[in-house]
Amino acid sequence: MNTPAKILLPLVPSAICALILYLLASNIPVLSTWFGLVADTSPETYMISYYNKENTLHSSPDEYEDIVILDVREDMTRKDIGDLLQFVATCSPRVVGVDITFSTSHSFDQSQTEYLIHSIDQLPDAFPIVFAQVASEESAIPDAILRRRHVGVVNFLGFYDYKAQMDALPHIAVEMARLAGYNVDVIDTSSFLVNYRVKSFPACQIYSDFMNPADQAYIRQFITNKIVLIGGLTDALDTHQAPFYINNKGDLIAGTTIVAYVLSSIISATQPKALARTYTYNPYYHHYARLSWWANAIWSTLFVFIYLLVYHSINRLQKRNKWVAIFKPVWLVLTIICVLLLSMAITARCFLVPDIVFFMIMTAFVGFWYDVINMS
Repeated sequence: MNTPAKILLPLVPSAICALILYLLASNIPVLSTWFGLVADTSPETYMISYYNKENTLHSSPDEYEDIVILDVREDMTRKDIGDLLQFVATCSPRVVGVDITFSTSHSFDQSQTEYLIHSIDQLPDAFPIVFAQVASEESAIPDAILRRRHVGVVNFLGFYDYKAQMDALPHIAVEMARLAGYNVDVIDTSSFLVNYRVKSFPACQIYSDFMNPADQAYIRQFITNKIVLIGGLTDALDTHQAPFYINNKGDLIAGTTIVAYVLSSIISATQPKALARTYTYNPYYHHYARLSWWANAIWSTLFVFIYLLVYHSINRLQKRNKWVAIFKPVWLVLTIICVLLLSMAITARCFLVPDIVFFMIMTAFVGFWYDVINMS
């Protein structure tokens, strides 16, 4: 058997075995327990490693100046929020997202709730505002009033599952981007991933005494012509734990900040390259995209082939010196490490996320099939 055949033939049975194991582990619950990485067809495991590396080494991005957060503090009542919305409507923001849900619990003062409802009802019809809604959860704000505005779901599905809509309602970040003038229809939702590298969004704390002239003047300057998120950054009930380092608080992130992360990635995905501003292609704010299945197939085959080239050379040397066999497992480990590092470099520079799961599975079979096919 000639050398090219020795190297290429093992690829076929290795790919078949890897595909069978991949499909079985992805579709049979019992196997999912035993083959964690195999069963995970998302980039989750890879992205955890990627973010832990990037967010730890590079944790000081420039501020994303177009998206600002009004951090509603604990002493704000529903009456205060009603006054805040009325004031914000006079400040000419590009769009406002209210990432606050209003429970129907009787623990809230009914007169203040009615004041808030009246304040929302009196907002100008042309005012671009989106109210957060949790799917299957009733709001104290009547549907008749909310539907006159815009509503976006805020259900958090995880750090890897992007859903443009749920129960026929758009995600709040999608609806905000649309109202701000971005063409959200150009986003390929099958490949789109939010960029969770450490980000910095300007934030202004809002207390119940914000109606004094000095604070009003500052807030007006802070939000004019900006994309504004109103929410709480210290609400323990709306704080999520990421599986990776995400900011100077470790792995904790507020729900409102997550919306800002999603929004910045959506804006990046809707920008034509010719019109893109500098921060759009900033590595901290640019969205990510999964590689297609065929690109992943080429990716996996290429690196398994490179692995086999060296494996073949080690095998030839082994015939003269038996101790050279020790380099086979060493080379396998080095190959996996090199592929991971190269993948992360490509993700950081090109914003593409390869699925390395198939490559990892093939490495479990390719050495075996090489030895079987080339057995003499």
